[in-house]
This record gives sequence, C-alpha cells and structure tokens, in this order.
Amino acid sequence: MSLRSFGVRYERLLILSAPLSLACILLAFVSVASDVATDFERALCYENAAVMVDSESTGLEKEWAKRKLIDKETVARDYDTELHRIRFAVKPIMCYQQLPELDLLRTDVRIGPKELGKILKEKADRIRTEAEQRPIKSYGVEIPEKATVSVMGTTIGISIRTLVQILQLVLAPVLMLWLGTLFNTRYRETRLIENATSITDLYPHSINIYWNASMLTLRKRSRSLILLSHTLLVLPALIRISILALFILPPAAFYCVSLFYQASENHPLISFFAGLLVGTFALTNLTSELHAWHVTKVFPPARCLDPTRKG
Repeated sequence: MSLRSFGVRYERLLILSAPLSLACILLAFVSVASDVATDFERALCYENAAVMVDSESTGLEKEWAKRKLIDKETVARDYDTELHRIRFAVKPIMCYQQLPELDLLRTDVRIGPKELGKILKEKADRIRTEAEQRPIKSYGVEIPEKATVSVMGTTIGISIRTLVQILQLVLAPVLMLWLGTLFNTRYRETRLIENATSITDLYPHSINIYWNASMLTLRKRSRSLILLSHTLLVLPALIRISILALFILPPAAFYCVSLFYQASENHPLISFFAGLLVGTFALTNLTSELHAWHVTKVFPPARCLDPTRKG
C-alpha cells in the first residue's frame, strides 16, 4: 500500500471515534447518574455479613447463651465483641464504610445469631430490589429502568443496568480491535513517512503535522539555544499527540469510567482487565508518535521559483 492509502485508512479509523465515543458516553452516563453501584455495594456488605454470621453461628450461639438481664437491658459483652470482630472482617474492605448502618452493630437491641443473619439477608434483598426499580435520572435526563428489545417479533424487556454490562463486554473487544488497528496503520504510515522527501507525499489528515521549513543551525554553542532548538524540533510531535488524544481518549476514558462505577458484580476481574487493556491500547497509540524515525522528521521547504528567471 502507498503512503496516501495508509493515510486514507487512518483517517477513516479516526472518524470511527465519534460513534464509539457516543456509545461510551452513554455507558458512563448511566453508570454515574445511577447510584446502583452504591446500592449494590451496601447490599453486598449486608449479604457478606449474613454469611459470616451464619458460618460462625455455633460460636455466636455459645456467647449469646451467656447473656444476662441487667436493669431490664440484655447484656452480652462477649457476643458484642464477636459481632464487632465480624464488622472488621466483612469483605470487601469498602464494607467498613457501610458498617455503621449494619444491624449487627446495634447495641440497644440484642438479636440472636439466627435472627440476625435472617434480617441481614432480607435487608440485602430489599436494597437490591429498590435499586432495580429506581429510574436513572441526572441533569434533567431520565432513562427508564427497563429497555425493550424486539427480536424476531418477540418483545424482550431487559434492565438498563444489565444492558449496560452487556455493552461493556461487547465494547471491550471492539475498542481493542479499533485501537489495535489504529496503531498498526499509523505504524506503517510513519515508516513510509520516514523515507518521504516532500510533505505533499502525505495524506493531509489531521494527525500529519510536520515541519516544512529549514531548521536553523547554531553558530555557537549555547545551552538555551540548544534546548530551544530541540523543543522546536519535537513540537510537531507534541501537537500530534494532543490532537490524537482528542480522538482516542474520550471513548477509552468514558469506557473506563463506566467500568469503575458499574463493574460486573459477578466477574470483577473481567471488568478490571477490560479497562486495563483498553487504557494500555490507548496509551500505546499516543506514545507511538514518539518513535525515533519520525518524531524529528522535517520536510525541506518548497523552492520559490522566480518567474523572471530563464532556464
């Protein structure tokens, strides 16, 4: 393929940034505008606390049996100590911030281990149910809780949050394919730019910004002038990186934001590695503009022909 063919292909890949950015912005909006992440975190804390209470019910029952009635108030210090230990052991670590709201911390009302585990499970289910029924609304924009999809004449209702998680899984390989193709196309284009002799050989897409002038040669050694000359030499590369970031960072950044606020609850590692790979692919494209063979590329200026000159 020629230099111009690679340029045309690269420009078309850059145009794909618009629909991908729109899709990722929608994902980020749903994730940020909804407080579902916080609700499910609270529900998970209650659920994990209930599991721990059930798993340690034998020891808790023994401590609960030692309770005493003093001045019409049930006192069970060892039982309270065990519950406070569970408070700090509930996973994940962020549950510590939710613990002040947990029923197992109530000291004014004593509840036995079996009843306490049941109450915690019921509260976890109630929080999830309320979160799923709450519409997503922010800055005057409201998104219905359920989306309807027609498949072969059959109408299917799906939770908007479930749809977001599905789109997150679908967009991960799409973004990596787009960013990978973008990098490979630009890599081959810059290898041809290395041997180009005229700036007119380039396809004029927005990233192809290079010096087209004669660089001044220093007659005397000066640190300040040397620094200035080096800065001017790499200035087009910095401009190219800045412009390329306008195309690459919006879809990559908004996609990672959506993963941060609404990662898959059942498969958090998949969400983590999806965001990590997309971010790595995006940074790889930006740093590719610093390849040595074209970061200091300077095209010679065009000759000014004198119309009065013969021959």
